[in-house]
Amino acid sequence: MKARGFYCCVCVFPSVPMNRPGLRFTVTRHNPFDDIGPFVSALAETFDDAKREIARKGEGVRRDESYESAL
Repeated sequence: MKARGFYCCVCVFPSVPMNRPGLRFTVTRHNPFDDIGPFVSALAETFDDAKREIARKGEGVRRDESYESAL
């Protein structure tokens, strides 16, 4: 995300459950709507890149039902 111009913090154990890393970011009233759309697009592209990298390495991708239900 940083390479795409967005700052996010990586969350790892003990901040989140073991083997459930994530990203932390904040949207405030100081973020114009014109910045939110590109951020969401970059997040989706990054997620797709990560899935491809995991597949290339031959590792499994664990489905997160909470993510799937949010789509």
